[in-house]
Amino acid sequence: MICQQTVKAKKSNGSTKKYVYARFTVSKPKLHHTSNYDYTLNKSNDTDDITWEDISVVSEIKEIKNYSSDEKYKFLDMASSSAEQSYLAKIDAEFQMEVFKKVNDYDKKQEFMRLKSKITRRECLVFNTYSEASISRENRVYQSN
Repeated sequence: MICQQTVKAKKSNGSTKKYVYARFTVSKPKLHHTSNYDYTLNKSNDTDDITWEDISVVSEIKEIKNYSSDEKYKFLDMASSSAEQSYLAKIDAEFQMEVFKKVNDYDKKQEFMRLKSKITRRECLVFNTYSEASISRENRVYQSN
């Protein structure tokens, strides 16, 4: 895990307030399907392969009043869980629908349907102000598109 701190922590009233967001590298399956119909043999000669593609996903910005290592990992765990339940679930459902529609071989279809996207890297980015966090997040969102 990586935690990047851009500015030294400032203490006020004994607490350290930080603004954080998470950046995840997600590996997702990608179907490569070609369909060739042999009219002389009256049968289809399909080929189906899978490759893995890395994408970046960023979380929402969160204010943490008493920032510490424990709070960082709590935030990363919650953000990971949220990403898996929403965004990754959507990616996996779209992939499974594509496999269901295009792959004709039963064994390959069953094998491919078991593939799931996975978070391969988690990163916590930490800032002293909301505006710093927002500008950084916006730049990272547009870099990954």
